Amino acid sequence: MTEKTRWQVVATGAGIVVVTTFGFFLLFFNRFAGVRTINGSGLAGSFILSGRIPYRDGFAATPPLFALENALSTWLFGTALIVQRIVGVFERALLATVLYLWLSRLFRISSATLGAIVAIVVSAGDITDPISSYNHDTILWAIAAGLFASICLEWMSNRTASWASFLCGISASLCLCDKQTIGLGITVGVPVLVAASLWRSRDFRVAGRFVAWFCTGWVIPIATLSYWLYSHGALGLCVRQLFLDGPSAKAGAPTDFVMRWIMVTYRTPYLRAGFIIAAILLILVVNRLFYPVRLPKDPGRDFRALVFVAGLSVVSIGLGVGAAYAGLTPWAVVVKASIYFTLMACGILAAVFSLGFLFGKLNDFQRQFWLLGAVGFVCAFMLSLSWPAFEAMVIPGLGFLVAAFLDSPSRRARAACYLASGVLLFSLVVWKLCNPFGFADWSEPPVMAANTTPSLPELWGFRLPQPEVAMLEGAARIIREHSTAQDTIFTYPSMPIFYAISHRWWPGYTEDHNIDACPDNIAQADAARILQAKPAVIIYYRQTPEYLKSEEALWRDGKRSGQRDIIAAVEKLVRGYKLAASYDVPTTKLKLDVYVRH
Repeated sequence: MTEKTRWQVVATGAGIVVVTTFGFFLLFFNRFAGVRTINGSGLAGSFILSGRIPYRDGFAATPPLFALENALSTWLFGTALIVQRIVGVFERALLATVLYLWLSRLFRISSATLGAIVAIVVSAGDITDPISSYNHDTILWAIAAGLFASICLEWMSNRTASWASFLCGISASLCLCDKQTIGLGITVGVPVLVAASLWRSRDFRVAGRFVAWFCTGWVIPIATLSYWLYSHGALGLCVRQLFLDGPSAKAGAPTDFVMRWIMVTYRTPYLRAGFIIAAILLILVVNRLFYPVRLPKDPGRDFRALVFVAGLSVVSIGLGVGAAYAGLTPWAVVVKASIYFTLMACGILAAVFSLGFLFGKLNDFQRQFWLLGAVGFVCAFMLSLSWPAFEAMVIPGLGFLVAAFLDSPSRRARAACYLASGVLLFSLVVWKLCNPFGFADWSEPPVMAANTTPSLPELWGFRLPQPEVAMLEGAARIIREHSTAQDTIFTYPSMPIFYAISHRWWPGYTEDHNIDACPDNIAQADAARILQAKPAVIIYYRQTPEYLKSEEALWRDGKRSGQRDIIAAVEKLVRGYKLAASYDVPTTKLKLDVYVRH
């Protein structure tokens, strides 16, 4: 294969990945409001553009890079909510492309193409995914670090490898600036793995050169961000909130993560079944990945295979769309099985190849598999600390596993992988169109019910279910009529979209009072602030006592949470307010009440 022909094939594969990614997200990206998520609301960007600083002026449990990116897109394109969705879709296409480029270095182009498509589509299946997501932003930088590390492992020339090492360091640093858990895993794991491999396969000087360039690149984003925070008096607060206050909202002790993982998996039928399916599949097939062989590249075969991959993707996604509109019940267990399979398979591969390295038995290609397995496991495991099993955990690991099996010499293995990929794409599309978004006890209606265009300028570009449009526009009208730009409003539980569409601020230190994000001490302090501020409008729906107890069992080991103080404060206030409107909460029997101050 000539270099020109190879790049033509690579470009064709990239084009298929990008077009398929856009086609998939266009099915639903503007068909849900995202009432219960701050990501995608534009509030983080508006917060900074108004002169406020994260950590100093408001609690934040994650590093500030995503908020700064949000501020940039808001400054450039405005406050309409669709802006963050569009930016999110383009970021997903970029993420899929970077993963594809990494996979195409090691596998046949057709295998890399389908691997990237399956990974990016399945990774969007989480019901709490708002599209504009710091999780996927973080994974983008993790995969970029992996791609540059893969180039470093080959060390074709000092010049190329030095640049790759430098960019690997920058990517790892940006990963840390987006999310501390994955960022720490990539910052430590990738340079240690690459330096150890270069020391074993080359010599100590080459390993040292990589480390020096990696550290040079890594320092630049961290130092820049730290200086910005320090100059605004927020650096110490940032460190405290990221590593002390923030984790306390999710666990009181390290064992809480393990117990929550077991509890959620055991008590949720489709997660329990997915885990069992993944474990059985793992036993049957994972041994095939221990002895990878780099197959020869054939441009003619790759072009033909690319046509098949494109057809398989379009047909599988198209059938999923037809099935969803026909009312087929989603096959959630298939998608959940892929999450557990990715986590366990990447973990096993990383462990086995680590042992192989210690005993000096890895060849150059196995070192690449070691890197892929390690990055896949770091992303999946670190995300599982937030929630035991959700779809973002599959990227990049699932793409790696699909590509590896498609490059198997066994026809039966390849056929099984094609079949499994088609079933995954089909199942995910049905699931996502039926469950476009939800958080905690609030689930939004299926995409098929989105038949109304809102008149609010902040909701330009959306098409939503009519009851949801009535609720959002009605609440926005009441806020405008009963408050000024200087007044505060308050929503409980956290419903950031009302702040975004009304351009009003909240009275507390943090907007997000969800139990898994807000530490109890901050919730208790904000309860007192809310009572003192007496917001002009309160938007509130009463969660059931059983739901609150279940949340405390998950996040507080059954102990009393600070959420109860906020609920008590709101209940005390609304007794003296006037009920201006009441709306049905989608897909539940609850009511969302809008109260105005007399």
